[in-house]
Amino acid sequence: MDGVFDVLGGLISVVSNVASGGLIGIASRFITEILKGRQAKRDADHEYRMRELDWKMAQSQGEQKIRELDRAAEGALDIKRLDALIEATRATARRTGIKFVDGWNAVMRPAITSAFILMYGSAKIALFYVIVVSGDDFKAVNLAQAVLTVWTAEDQAIFGAILGFWFIGRDFNSKK
Repeated sequence: MDGVFDVLGGLISVVSNVASGGLIGIASRFITEILKGRQAKRDADHEYRMRELDWKMAQSQGEQKIRELDRAAEGALDIKRLDALIEATRATARRTGIKFVDGWNAVMRPAITSAFILMYGSAKIALFYVIVVSGDDFKAVNLAQAVLTVWTAEDQAIFGAILGFWFIGRDFNSKK
């Protein structure tokens, strides 16, 4: 009977070796598939992020192109506006042949500018006087403060516009 048990033990040993080898093979195949699945998920996530970055880059480039076109259109519009202003200025300088109309046309811009300068200057001088007189005592500090209070950024803009009108506008007309 010992022989039967030996054969049976050998058979069980063979079956257990085959079974354990099969189980190890199945387990290793299962682990390999899990690792492949995880790698595929990482690859898909990476691909998704790359596509998202590509889309954002394309969107950004599209927005940049739109801004460039807007700037170009605005620049062209500014040139058209400047041309219209130059043509309007030229039209006011053209002679009609009627002495009264031509004389009136020649006097109006200087008269309006002079009147504005007189009224505006008078208002600024009055403001300056009020600031200086309202101080406790007459000091150089009061004078400096009065000048800084009276002469504002808006005043600089108005002054620049007047100078531009009379000097730069004439340069445009003389060059054309």
